[in-house]
Amino acid sequence: MGVDHYITNLSASASAVVAFAEARNKIAAVTEFGATTDGIDDSTNANYYMDFLTYIKNDAVARKVAWVLTWRNGSPTHYWVPRIEDIHYDGFLKFFNDPFTAFENDIGDYYSYNFGTSIAPFCGLRGCEAGETCSSCPGDCGLCLMQKQDPIAHWQFDDASGATALDSSGNGNTGMLVNGPSWATASENNSLRFDGLNDMVSVEDGPLLSFTNTFTLSAWINLSAVDRSQSIISKGKCNINWVEYALEVGSDNKPRVFFSEKSADNQIVVASTALGPNTWYHIVGTYDGSAERIFVDGTLSGSLYTNHAMFDSTANLTIGARETDGSTICSGDNTVKELSGSIDDVRIYNRALTAEEIKSLYNAGASGTTSGARVSRPQHPTGLTAW
Repeated sequence: MGVDHYITNLSASASAVVAFAEARNKIAAVTEFGATTDGIDDSTNANYYMDFLTYIKNDAVARKVAWVLTWRNGSPTHYWVPRIEDIHYDGFLKFFNDPFTAFENDIGDYYSYNFGTSIAPFCGLRGCEAGETCSSCPGDCGLCLMQKQDPIAHWQFDDASGATALDSSGNGNTGMLVNGPSWATASENNSLRFDGLNDMVSVEDGPLLSFTNTFTLSAWINLSAVDRSQSIISKGKCNINWVEYALEVGSDNKPRVFFSEKSADNQIVVASTALGPNTWYHIVGTYDGSAERIFVDGTLSGSLYTNHAMFDSTANLTIGARETDGSTICSGDNTVKELSGSIDDVRIYNRALTAEEIKSLYNAGASGTTSGARVSRPQHPTGLTAW
């Protein structure tokens, strides 16, 4: 996405939170002269924009926020801000007692820059290109300052044979093939097939696979059967452990991501997109500590704003089915929500990927389309600077 406006008419040395979205409004919340933001002041390049936003949100009387400048159809408009009630990264900006409800829509990513004698430039077209980093170009490379860039687990399923699925992240999360999921042929680039009966991949629990309040679950799937509940990624057992987190397809054929909070209530967001059979889809679920999101083929398909701490399950992580204890409450089976079809390129991150990162991941892996329907397995992305 290109940038068709630079921020202008801002006071010298004022800091600003810059927000923009595809084909929609551009918004800048401008602070007063001399305002400080938890260690980030007007003389500091405020790359740590989430701290900046949090400070504004927690300022009960909004002394630090002078006004909001918006662009509507290319024309700038000023609004005074009585109080900012809530802020979500890559989500919406909501005002307390503000009549302008249009601001409660998704307005894209938030970026904070220091404005000195000249306008701080955007780095490019929102792609994290060679030579750009999260700190030097947050507008292109997303929120990843001081965070591990690589997935903490990555099963490419390129093993082609054997009873284990190797973890290419280097973190040793080797998966054991249970009940015989089969390796796809070389022409299908070695994805893993599940029979919908009791096949799964089981990965031993470890500290890297449990999260406090942020994660990303990503996989390519191709369903052979539909109109049934099917598990893509799950951590937790029925009746023994609450499910810590899961990426699934419901009986309505819509993907969903959820996690259990510490009070054992599930926080679920369901995609608006229903999946069909015999088609490759890229499914991603994220939680950034304030919102859950579900993406289908690189596009946001559902969101839920929630800020609960996550339950920590000691159960193994499973791919292709959810493991149970075989009790009556679990229908007397040892596995439930068995997936019928193929799964490939499963990734888990301990942070929420940005919408731009997810789109890039989808674009890099997409291939083999016929009339818009994916008929061949995607290629593994390579050389993705953002991760």
